[in-house]
Amino acid sequence: MTAKHRLSVGIDIEIEGIGIARGELKRYLAPMTFDEIVKKLPIDGVAVLKENTLQISINVDIMRGSEKQVSKINRGDILYWPANNSILILLEERPAWFQSVKIGSVQEGLSTLSSVAQGARVKIKARD
Repeated sequence: MTAKHRLSVGIDIEIEGIGIARGELKRYLAPMTFDEIVKKLPIDGVAVLKENTLQISINVDIMRGSEKQVSKINRGDILYWPANNSILILLEERPAWFQSVKIGSVQEGLSTLSSVAQGARVKIKARD
């Protein structure tokens, strides 16, 4: 089934040396961004923890602007941030960054993500 025909995709967020968190990407939140990201899975990146946000710098050009920007984001939300080609996971509620696009949320293991070390390898992959 292609990304365009899926309404959601379960994901595993594997953090080197820490463990796995589980989440879900949801197409209705930002259909074009969802399609681009799902096509690129698995995605490898490097973790940066700042301002109670896990920022995963990814090496994949998604070439997508800010589709369906959000103004409020919640703990556990998964966002795509086109300004620096990153996926963000919120560890606490906060105002949204400029051009943030919500694409899903973490359902399990959010506390695991808060103990990530700077520069740790991260892999986001579709769950089987």
